Amino acid sequence: MSKIKFAALGVAALGVAALPVAASYAADDITDKTNTVEYGITIDDSITLANAGAASIVKTAGMSALVDDSTTALTVTTNHSSGFNLTVIDTDATTALTNATNDTIAYNSDSAVAAGTAGWQLLNGFDSDAIIALPADGGTAAVLKTQNGPTTTDGVSGAITFKAATANNTAAGTYTDSVIYTAAVK
Repeated sequence: MSKIKFAALGVAALGVAALPVAASYAADDITDKTNTVEYGITIDDSITLANAGAASIVKTAGMSALVDDSTTALTVTTNHSSGFNLTVIDTDATTALTNATNDTIAYNSDSAVAAGTAGWQLLNGFDSDAIIALPADGGTAAVLKTQNGPTTTDGVSGAITFKAATANNTAAGTYTDSVIYTAAVK
């Protein structure tokens, strides 16, 4: 008697275990299963402004001299779809070069500086070395270069040339002024 009960229990257990397996693999119940996975990367808008030259350019000159060989190489790189504007503005209320005793050499945006007449200027290498109309701090920055769309990997480069001239009566001293170059997406 106990053997029969055992056999009946074994068949019942086997039947329960076999039913789900047989049902899940029946030909009529098989459907393709899909799982969609999205891959991506978020890239922030990016813009860089690199200066390949020195952060400070101070030259030595005598009376009635001309300095015109100092450049600052600027490169702008951006991935922004609308492009960029590169601007320059003076860092203070005056565009003059000033020495420690407050003697000045005026900025000249009207014509090329020449030995014998004190003056200084910056030339825009992004625009055929045109004289930059340098605004004082608080003014509207001068646009050096504008571009629509992103740049190439190498970016857009140009050289800003520093020119200065002295007169016979220019007082001795180190004359300096600072400007800010800004690359901004449009």
